[in-house]
Amino acid sequence: MPLDTPLPHAADHRAWTPDQTDLWRRIKTHSFEAPEQADDLTRRLAREKDWSLEFARGAVEEYRRFAFLCGIADAPMTPSAEVDEVWHLHLLFTRDYWGVWCAEALGAPLHHDPSRGGAQQAAYFLARYAATLAAYERWFGPPPETYWPGARERFRRRPRYRGLDADRAFTLPRFWSLRFWRNIHRR
Repeated sequence: MPLDTPLPHAADHRAWTPDQTDLWRRIKTHSFEAPEQADDLTRRLAREKDWSLEFARGAVEEYRRFAFLCGIADAPMTPSAEVDEVWHLHLLFTRDYWGVWCAEALGAPLHHDPSRGGAQQAAYFLARYAATLAAYERWFGPPPETYWPGARERFRRRPRYRGLDADRAFTLPRFWSLRFWRNIHRR
């Protein structure tokens, strides 16, 4: 949403308090792009995740909304996988994250608390994510499924990420590569 766009309406038609309006203004005006630099957070996100710049910009926008929800919520919020990727990368930009984003834009620290594993933690984060989706809908309207899948889909399976130099290797989806190798060995 461009900066000159009016604030999103709360879906339940609550009026935004002056503090909430100010928080949103500070979040929206925080810059994640620096056109004069070859590599800012948004461009690096697009490059490292193999996302289009447009998709990365959308993910950054959803990160802003997530941060707003964290700032007004009474309970911890849980991000989508895409928003979490933005958050992970932002944490690497420590001066901006702690010195500007948390201190100035959010006005409070925003700590990243990953799961410690196990069934109890899985249930906890599933419930927190469902609560995050509900809060998102109250404040911003329906969350875009591109960035915010339903709770069951979000935690359906844990992705196994590995770093890979895409200039030196290529990957195939598991189902395709297994079928390919089986056909080769049948000959």
